[in-house]
Amino acid sequence: MIKTYVCNLERCADRKRYVLDTYPKVLDIEIITAYDGYNEHNSPELEKLAAKFKKSYENNRDNQSIKKHFMLNPLSPGEFGCLVSFLSILERIIHGDEPYAIYTDDDIKFEGNFSESLTKMIQNFLPENFKIIYLTVGTERNHFNAKNIRINEMVSERDISTMHVDSMLLISKKGAIILYDLLFTKYKGCLGRDYAINELCKEYNHKTHIIYPTIAYCDNPFGTTIQISN
Repeated sequence: MIKTYVCNLERCADRKRYVLDTYPKVLDIEIITAYDGYNEHNSPELEKLAAKFKKSYENNRDNQSIKKHFMLNPLSPGEFGCLVSFLSILERIIHGDEPYAIYTDDDIKFEGNFSESLTKMIQNFLPENFKIIYLTVGTERNHFNAKNIRINEMVSERDISTMHVDSMLLISKKGAIILYDLLFTKYKGCLGRDYAINELCKEYNHKTHIIYPTIAYCDNPFGTTIQISN
């Protein structure tokens, strides 16, 4: 089984039930209560992390040595919550016992070969010193990009000029450390999670990878979402 952290808002009980009922048994699921940008009653630990993160990117904005991001829009409460929640899971990967773990959202659907392909990749085709492997690219199924560079039978180096929705990632401990550092030291507070990961890795020359073809996809049949207040 593969350690898997699922990000879930406390107010989204329908999604939590969906995860428990439908996510493949190959995943060793731990559901993590997400930071809710529209709720003033998050846990003290998440509030502390949120305050630390906000202070860091506000300081980064004034640092002229850090390159500006291509977008300068203010973060929505939902986008801020996604980033804080992601940081909390990176902390778990960094301090956990496993050399890698999966981060995932709570509205994923899986191809029929998901368990077999994931196990095969991990056992035989993990790139040496990988940081991130994308398992999804949003709603698209069985994704393949001809600009990606094949490095083995199952994994390609991503064309990082193309932004992908990051709803399900295999992250190594090294990758978690790098992402955590980038978000605290180079992020200026104007990109949502998926854009932030892509742009920071591109700017600071960190390769990312993707399984070929993708084995899961995003679907949101629910009436709840982290991006708006319900």
